[in-house]
Amino acid sequence: MYFPRNFLVLCIFAVNSLLIYIYDTQSYSSGESLQSSSPNFRKLVNLSEPNNHFAQYGLSYCDEVAEYQKRNEVVFDRRGLPTKEHRKVFTSYSKGKLVGDALWNNTNVVTDWGASRSNRPPISPSADMFFIKREFWYKRRTIGKDFLCEGQRFNHIIGNNYIGGKKHTVAQIQKYAKYYKGREHCFDPWKVMPYTLDMTDKNQCKEFLEILKSQNTFEGINWMIKLGGNIHNGKGVSPVDQDLANKLLNKTCPFKYDYLAQRYIKNPMLIHNRKFDFRTYLVIANMDPLIVLYHDGFIRMSMNEYDLNSNDKSTHLTNLKVAQKTMDTRNFTKSEQEMLLKDQSWSYTHLHNYLMNLGLVGEDWLDNYLRKKLKENMFHIVRMNLDKLMKHPQVFELFGLDFLLDTDLNLWYIEANLTPSISGTSDEKRELNTKLISDLVDIEYALMYKADLDNILEDTNFEVVFDERQEGMKQYAGLISEECV
Repeated sequence: MYFPRNFLVLCIFAVNSLLIYIYDTQSYSSGESLQSSSPNFRKLVNLSEPNNHFAQYGLSYCDEVAEYQKRNEVVFDRRGLPTKEHRKVFTSYSKGKLVGDALWNNTNVVTDWGASRSNRPPISPSADMFFIKREFWYKRRTIGKDFLCEGQRFNHIIGNNYIGGKKHTVAQIQKYAKYYKGREHCFDPWKVMPYTLDMTDKNQCKEFLEILKSQNTFEGINWMIKLGGNIHNGKGVSPVDQDLANKLLNKTCPFKYDYLAQRYIKNPMLIHNRKFDFRTYLVIANMDPLIVLYHDGFIRMSMNEYDLNSNDKSTHLTNLKVAQKTMDTRNFTKSEQEMLLKDQSWSYTHLHNYLMNLGLVGEDWLDNYLRKKLKENMFHIVRMNLDKLMKHPQVFELFGLDFLLDTDLNLWYIEANLTPSISGTSDEKRELNTKLISDLVDIEYALMYKADLDNILEDTNFEVVFDERQEGMKQYAGLISEECV
């Protein structure tokens, strides 16, 4: 007997809908994820595989999502946010790590990445949020077809590498400075960031080598050489001492690889004679309308006492990976390492009290200078890259930004990190960072379901940097004057 093609498609779709409905009533109601379903059911329905029965008839994963959403109502709490059972998060973060634990404790995770035999586990059509560690996870998928369907949010913004890539940052900040030509009191790139030269640019490379030639003797470290891509954890960073300078002077401009030369801040503020920097968190909570948020991070200290003449990276760099590598080479016990890591991280309030006790700052310094300056810089960092970021109403991103304070209390922007390490090396840090992730999830669900975002923000440690929902100068949250817009 002959059946028309369209009739067969409708029959398959109907059977699929019935099977999913039966499965939903048995498992989703109890919070069980689709990933943990019966292998036979997965084989029969083949819900999310790229070559499933429905794809050959032009039906995509997003069609499945739409069907799931039609059949399943979301239950909300008194704040207008979905209850834990109805927060269906697809994530690559596993239990046992801070971010993973925060997600598993506050949402209904619908994937088990670790149990998958591949890097592409099937995606449940119930998923309403993607919280993925790898920022380029989306590259093999089509938005609106394979993921990020209507009613879903994704924790990465296409174009984020322009904020996270060091070379992009140098190019963008130089371009952005032209907008403020004649208004340098509003934004001066080399008062925000240490003077930086791109060694793949012939003219900038020559300028740097001429500077090195003019230095007859090397008294301390004056420059750092960095790889210009999205490379972090101290990799590709070297202090320029006499030996390295001699090697660089033998090279021909432009350099083949993406290296940057950045002027070294020689007068850093010290804590117990150790260099430190600020890790702070920038969240682009929404791209359309644009909503930018600030969140405190922690002070990170180097493992060695500061010595301007040293070429040891652990003297000049403060990140956790460098600290751990330093401890490993010195054969510290586990308890000694835990104590050192706890001492390495201070809260901003702890630093403020320390500086007040030294008589270096006043009582209003933390709120009226430090946090305000950090937020100002965040605004410019986002705006200088805005034309490179995908303007999509369902994406967001968490960045880790690093700043340095010098003895004149100037704040210097060093770099931004994509998918920053969120850890808990002390009880205080664990508590703050766990709340950071759980609050971020609340904020994104508030945006998704149009809850009262302002009320949600009041219960978090986030502060507004920019809010396009507001009118006129209110968008700038009091950070930018009218002449500097």
